[in-house]
Amino acid sequence: MSRSNLFFLAVAVGAIAMAFWYRQQVFQEKPVPTTPKLAFVTGGSGPYWQLTAEGARAAAKSLDCELDVELPQDDESLDQQMTILTRLNLDKLDGVALSPLDAEGQTNMINRIQQQTNVVTFDSDAPHSMRRGHVGTSNYGAGGICARLVAEALPDGGDVLVLMANLTKENMIDRKSGFEETLNKPPAEGAEEKSTPQYNIVGFLIDTGDATISKQNIKVTLKSHPELACIVGMNSQHAAIIMDVLKEVDKLGKIKVVTFDAEPAALEGIEAGNIYATIAQDPYKYGFEATRMLSTLSRSGADELPIVGGGTVNINAEPIRQNELKEFKDRLLARTTKPEKPKDVKN
Repeated sequence: MSRSNLFFLAVAVGAIAMAFWYRQQVFQEKPVPTTPKLAFVTGGSGPYWQLTAEGARAAAKSLDCELDVELPQDDESLDQQMTILTRLNLDKLDGVALSPLDAEGQTNMINRIQQQTNVVTFDSDAPHSMRRGHVGTSNYGAGGICARLVAEALPDGGDVLVLMANLTKENMIDRKSGFEETLNKPPAEGAEEKSTPQYNIVGFLIDTGDATISKQNIKVTLKSHPELACIVGMNSQHAAIIMDVLKEVDKLGKIKVVTFDAEPAALEGIEAGNIYATIAQDPYKYGFEATRMLSTLSRSGADELPIVGGGTVNINAEPIRQNELKEFKDRLLARTTKPEKPKDVKN
């Protein structure tokens, strides 16, 4: 063989070897971590989000995972949450749990993260993204429960105001749909039209998580609808806001109130008879199950999930009325939380 042929053969062999090495580096499976490193990103730092973080920490401890809890300073702040997500060192993470504040707007971001590590959503979902799983409740069903509580509180019907932080989160969109469709459900066939109470939803008012805007929404509505019979708070912060405004205008106990989540203000309002009921979720379990799912994915891979749709853990919501309050409080005693310091996010 001539010297030139030997040279070209050596180059070809070297090229094949380099291609094989590159393929091995790029396509080799990520080693299974002995102690998965996970990030848990909430939608705020209020009591509700503290409970999700407490559940996540409990799961990480029991499953031997390293967990970094990231809480935006302000509830419902999409800018702060996105800043946290862009700062994550994905090369050193085996999974990210996220409660997306904008289901559609954050889909591309979630997809980019998923290309580098596992993503699981909790509380609120981004169903059109590539996330590997979701932990939450049926918010359409929770909205239906809320509507039935309004019907219990107002058996004769009346004007109803609904407060909402936003309509960008998947859970809020579903919650609104379930509420509206259940409350406006036509009477059963054969029922007398006169006996069917009429409910008039005077508005679904958005406050972007801002207490000042929410209070103003209530006050303006009370002036424009003096016969307002019920106020519904669709987010955890609304119970305290509604109680403050109704106390200020001397209407505590005169307007029925239905809220979401087991915030202290909601439970105190129920005990005092100023809130008819609240719909309790289980944020502690959301955090625990999301972390457990990430631990399983990082150690066992995709084989642990269904082929279609990823993995979903559905946790039921529960109505809490005054006669159910004591038993519910007893269940909460085992879940005392120590507030986590929120991240100081500068945009």
